[in-house]
Amino acid sequence: MIKKILSLLFVFALLSSAAFAAGIDTTNKSQSKNGTLGNDEMIGSGNGEAITTRTTEMTQTIERVRSRSMAQANVSATGDAARNVYRNQVQNAVQNMLDLSEVAGVNGQQISTIAREFNNSAQNSTQAEDRMASRGSVSRLLFGGDYAAAEDLEASVNQSQERIQEMKQLIEGDPEMDAEVKEMLLEQIATMEAEQARLQTFAQVEKQSTGLLGWLIKK
Repeated sequence: MIKKILSLLFVFALLSSAAFAAGIDTTNKSQSKNGTLGNDEMIGSGNGEAITTRTTEMTQTIERVRSRSMAQANVSATGDAARNVYRNQVQNAVQNMLDLSEVAGVNGQQISTIAREFNNSAQNSTQAEDRMASRGSVSRLLFGGDYAAAEDLEASVNQSQERIQEMKQLIEGDPEMDAEVKEMLLEQIATMEAEQARLQTFAQVEKQSTGLLGWLIKK
């Protein structure tokens, strides 16, 4: 009788161990299946929308760009000081583009390259605008605006606009890009476009300022 009881206890112990081991295996598989969500987040509705994996790097980049944009949005100025505000907005937009391009997917490297080219033409625009802004009041009264600087500015603006369109096509042409990254990239594009419109107007006004004797120079 005692032997039968011991045998039953032994069998029960074996069955309990097997069930416990199976439970651990199931838990591990479940954790393994969902474990990537600790560092990565699956984004997408599943209704025809591309499913992308938002990595920790992507999330940190988005937060960094958002913070930089919010800080810049609180800066304002008037008169000559406003030019520096506009320029800083564009510089921040370029930096944001470079940051976001690192998590922008297959077109990221191209976006980064073009953003740097845009920055070069933007610097040329700054130099031309400064030349116009520093023109003396007497020279402006007699000879009008700095026509040559205005034409240089228009040329730089045209180059910048070409770069903007190239980046815009790359951004809008990638259906698998993270939706929030795409939205933020297009926000930087909008900032760049607004600055080009301002510079274009500035150049046109400068060219229309002929002064008392400006017609002699343009003859």
